Amino acid sequence: FPYTTLFRSGIKKGLRRSEQSLGRNPEVWHRRNCTPNDLKAKNKEFLMGKRVLLPLANGFEEIEAVALADTMRRGGLDVVIAGVDGEVLKGANGIMVVSDTDIKNVCSADFDMIVLPGGYGGTMTLAENETVQRLIKEFDGARKTVGAICAAPIALDRAGVLKEEYTCYPGVPDVI
Repeated sequence: FPYTTLFRSGIKKGLRRSEQSLGRNPEVWHRRNCTPNDLKAKNKEFLMGKRVLLPLANGFEEIEAVALADTMRRGGLDVVIAGVDGEVLKGANGIMVVSDTDIKNVCSADFDMIVLPGGYGGTMTLAENETVQRLIKEFDGARKTVGAICAAPIALDRAGVLKEEYTCYPGVPDVI
């Protein structure tokens, strides 16, 4: 976002590298005409009305799905949890989550972004589900943001949209 751009003005000698990088020296980093409250308001204004699709399947990693939904909703995004395996989904560690809708009711044109949480069991279901695969391809084709966490790049690879550079759980490249 243009609001978070920091402008470098030079480094004061005598500070440790960690102090310089953390911006503890007020002479090192400056924000242009922007207080923290202004920044928060501008970011929230930018995000308002943006819709995020979060498809879930049984075996999803709870912390990745719930933390994503919570953080994005607090940030002003409209997050829709779409169940692949029914209305109530069971995570990898037994925590149950109720979806907002069924994945079959989802239209990619209604969303700005799709994010896939990890968890091997859930990821494999997302990678094999025709509706999820179609949606991933539609988001990528429309140049919308496509995100995947942990093992979920497997689903992007199956859809043929995984880019050359990606980040994933260490064992995932062996599967891809």
